[in-house]
Amino acid sequence: MDIVAHPRSGSRAAAEGDAAAHVLRAYQAHLAEFLEITARAEGRFLARQWRQGQRDAAERLHVFGGWVQRTVDEVRGTLDDAPAARARFAALTEHRPDCDVARTFFNSVVRRVLGTRGVDPDTDFTAEPVAPPRGDGAPLYHAADVAGVTPALFEALFRQTGLADAFADLPGDAAACARAAERMLGPRGNGVRTVEWLPFLFYRNKGA
Repeated sequence: MDIVAHPRSGSRAAAEGDAAAHVLRAYQAHLAEFLEITARAEGRFLARQWRQGQRDAAERLHVFGGWVQRTVDEVRGTLDDAPAARARFAALTEHRPDCDVARTFFNSVVRRVLGTRGVDPDTDFTAEPVAPPRGDGAPLYHAADVAGVTPALFEALFRQTGLADAFADLPGDAAACARAAERMLGPRGNGVRTVEWLPFLFYRNKGA
């Protein structure tokens, strides 16, 4: 995905605004590419494509640095007033839920363009507190009352993933997980009365 720079305007303020907006567009393109690679994980997992999943993970590691360098090359020469660009970028990202990550991307670009050593609070985003974004009301996690770590518990959790139909032996896999939990927890497993889980999947690396 290529980013096309806007032509530089006649005023310094507009130029710095264009640079900030350009960095934000590049960050959004980086994010889209990162999420596109991440979205392959479910298909890789279901198809047991472990090697391809490892390649995707390696590819994803290079997305950030690749977009940073591309953006450095594109905005070099337009940052006559980096503090103004920083202020503009702050305004553009203040309501984003990922504003901290976006500002890290900005730092990575601007520090390379300017050759910054150490920390420059005039041009870098530092660790100043950022107001947490308001969510859409969806819970960050789910919880349920249970009676120990049983096969029924794990089967219910698997069904929450939406992938239950992809299991060759859902009850058998649930029983295997229950046995593993019992080995790990020992007698404490019988005392588990609440389970909490995240409403999205993590796909762990498969070294195959």
